Amino acid sequence: MRKTAVATVTYYDLIKPDMEVRAGLALRTIEDALEKNCSVVVVDGGSTDSFVKRAKDLGAVVLAQKGKGIALGQQQGINHAFVEIEPDNYILIEPEKAGLLENYFEQIVTPIDTLEADIVLVGRTEESMHTITRIQRLTETKINEVLSRSLGVGADFCMAPRVWNKNSIPYFLNYTPTRNWDLFHGPVIDALKDKKRILPVRIPYVYPREMIEQEEGIEAYEKKRIDQLIEVTEFVRSYVAGKI
Repeated sequence: MRKTAVATVTYYDLIKPDMEVRAGLALRTIEDALEKNCSVVVVDGGSTDSFVKRAKDLGAVVLAQKGKGIALGQQQGINHAFVEIEPDNYILIEPEKAGLLENYFEQIVTPIDTLEADIVLVGRTEESMHTITRIQRLTETKINEVLSRSLGVGADFCMAPRVWNKNSIPYFLNYTPTRNWDLFHGPVIDALKDKKRILPVRIPYVYPREMIEQEEGIEAYEKKRIDQLIEVTEFVRSYVAGKI
């Protein structure tokens, strides 16, 4: 049986009321991965001790994050999996995508197992896009337009899960992160430059209702989405200019 490692980064201060919901979703993602016989590496940026304990009790390896930034934490988790677990396949996922691995694991991993693709970009169907908040739908649609045009690949780049096998691991470990979200994009751009097979796979993922209810119409979350739009589009435009 082929081994798969799932890497994710967490930070949940459970003193804050909205964090309990998000921490619960992250724990469900860990459970989903373990039920699919994956090894799970969680890099934690300083969550409340009770969250860390719950993650460990489920069976995840939990590492204290070294350095700052989501991308550096993700790379730390991937490197731990590479050195300590030696999996055949890797999945990089945002922690709050509860239900995704439970319902679509085989669909997103099969193209890697069958050598159809070097890297899978997990994306959403049109119906799935309508289960997120209005501002997230607007900003991520724009990001996808910019990236698809810049990279010549029509895909949902914002969904975030990336799947690859051990032959593609150098793209993720040799890359030098500079921003929060660029480990999702920089290695893909490098792989495209090398003519690797990048395969978009769209799934009808339905976002957890409890998370959407927390975000819809909340100014702080809307600002976060707009900041992400600016950060990702500026990064991709500048990085592509020097690569493709």
